[in-house]
Amino acid sequence: MGIMVDGQFKCFGSSQHIKDKYGLGFEIEVKVRPLSDTEIEQLKAKAGVTSEAVSKAGLAALMRKLGYEDMKHEIIEGGLGSDLHRVLTRTGKLYVDELMRWAHIERNGG
Repeated sequence: MGIMVDGQFKCFGSSQHIKDKYGLGFEIEVKVRPLSDTEIEQLKAKAGVTSEAVSKAGLAALMRKLGYEDMKHEIIEGGLGSDLHRVLTRTGKLYVDELMRWAHIERNGG
């Protein structure tokens, strides 16, 4: 295992050696490139999604259609999708593009 800073390795050793020397745990930073508008439109077209927004009643079906069915349980108060839950509760709808951006980030490294 190694620690890289600004593209250069600063320390090598076992995970226990690094933990003993530098800290109490591990912190990993993962950067995920967000979906572009073009990618979102392509994914929507592939799934046959034509609406711009979805209601709470249609959320499960939309997420299934987009392949995000396993993430619906996170769109609750206190869940990973709590911000989306607040918007859905306040306005009664979610914009499909924002849902897709959130799901992409959460699935790929959020």
